[in-house]
Amino acid sequence: MTTPSTTPAVRQAAAHLKEKLLRLAAPALGAEPSDIEARNDLFQVRFDPSRKMSFADVCRRIPGDSLSAEGERVPNYEGYRRDQAGCQFAEVEVDAELGIVRVLRVVAVHDAGQIIDPLTARSQVNGGVLMGVGYALFETRRMDPRLGIMVNPTMDDYKLVGPLDVPEIEVRFVEVANGFNNTGVMGFGEPAHVATAAAIGCAVYDAIGVPVRSLPITPDRVLAAMETRA
Repeated sequence: MTTPSTTPAVRQAAAHLKEKLLRLAAPALGAEPSDIEARNDLFQVRFDPSRKMSFADVCRRIPGDSLSAEGERVPNYEGYRRDQAGCQFAEVEVDAELGIVRVLRVVAVHDAGQIIDPLTARSQVNGGVLMGVGYALFETRRMDPRLGIMVNPTMDDYKLVGPLDVPEIEVRFVEVANGFNNTGVMGFGEPAHVATAAAIGCAVYDAIGVPVRSLPITPDRVLAAMETRA
């Protein structure tokens, strides 16, 4: 939730900083700050585009070494939706003799409002998918029922996703103006993770004709489910 929590304050601070830059450009352009617009690295007068300055020239008028502004986080709006939406699909293959499941491809379609940084957003989904593959197929938390602590704390006893376990991942974003805050940004850390395991479980069900209802979907559980079907 870092992005939806911080971007409204960042946006407000940026707007205040822009106002300061417009006030710096106004005397040189012979106009009021409200008559100047910033577009394509230029500050120009709306009713006379020939009167313009570059962003660099405006910055040279900054007194001192820097220009700063502050913003605050205002309450969220009463938008029509506060939660993420999306769906994920998984393609798997199952070795019917050994019970080994391999995830070949995952397609993740998500609506997280306005996407601020596409590269970071895709990385977030990629990481969530990999966590979901581990959750679905490998990771087994063995807990001490009395102490509530894990008894398999080392990497020798806790299987994680390795390079050969990584499927093809296709990420698609559907940007929807949700009216949640003044940037339209929402978080989507958990949906990419949780939905992956469910999609893999459904794909295994489709492949072998019987559900495996416990995670991780290990070979012994796959073979046991197939014996039940038989």
